[in-house]
This record gives sequence, structure tokens and C-alpha cells, in this order.
Amino acid sequence: MSVLRTVFLAIIFIIFFELGIIVSYTFVTSQTPDINNLINMQLNMLKPLHGIKEKIANVLRGPPENYVVENKIELINALRSAAKVDGIDTNTMIVVGYGAKIGKNVDLNITATGFKENMTNVGGEIIIKPGEKFLIKASAKGKVIEDKKVRIDVATLKIISITKLSS
Repeated sequence: MSVLRTVFLAIIFIIFFELGIIVSYTFVTSQTPDINNLINMQLNMLKPLHGIKEKIANVLRGPPENYVVENKIELINALRSAAKVDGIDTNTMIVVGYGAKIGKNVDLNITATGFKENMTNVGGEIIIKPGEKFLIKASAKGKVIEDKKVRIDVATLKIISITKLSS
């Protein structure tokens, strides 16, 4: 009986909540509410919570693992063209992800420093100024081929952010 009462109270709560939204929409906009649009708006606001279980699991797993990249040259060329820089400092490149078994795919986060050379041609002279440095953050998918070694699928490379460090 108490389960039935709890379900009934939940249904009553949802009905009054929706009625409150409809009435407040009418007061604010002075228009007749489009009920389908209001419900879709509420559902769209709940969509980001869909992957919350996986995000919490990632936090509970602990720190990510560093990976060695098998196809480093291919990754560097893809990063250079995607970030529109002249070069990537391979000493600063870090590739991390949460442990996957050999032969399985893994989501990876890539952090690297890129640079642009500033050369200008003034009256026949080439003037070289200090270059600009950028912190590049990207994500990609890769396949674990050995313990702590991964082959990155550069077609899945996505630039997350590019931050100018110095000029």
C-alpha cells in the first residue's frame, strides 16, 4: 500500500510541477504556452545528465594512464594541420587515457605545445622575431597495441582548445 501511495504522490507532484511551469510561462510571456515545446525544453535540459554515470566512474577510477604513441609522426602532422601551427614540440606532448586492455579502443586526451615562426620580409631583409607558443589540447580515439602503447586514429582527432602562451 505504501508503494502505491508513493507512486501516486510522485504523479501528483509531476502534474502540479508541469501546471506551475505552464502558468508561469503564461504570466511571463502573456502568450498561450506551447506545451510540446515546454516539455521538449525540459527534456533537453536533462540530456546532459545522461552520461553522468560514466563521468562519475571515470573520477572513481583514479588518475589516467600515460601512453606511448606508436604513430607519433602521423599524430604530430595531424595536430599541426588541425591547430594551424608550424610545429609541435614532441618533448611536451602528453597522451593520457583510462586503462583499456590490449586490442581495445580507448578515449585519449592529448596535450602538446605548438609554435609559429614569425618571419617578415621588409625591403629584401628577412626579419625573424620570437615565435609564438600555443598550448594545444585535443582528444582522439586509439587502440591499445601493447601495454601502455597506443595507435591513435588521427581521423578522430578533435581540437578542444588552443591557448596562446607567449609571443
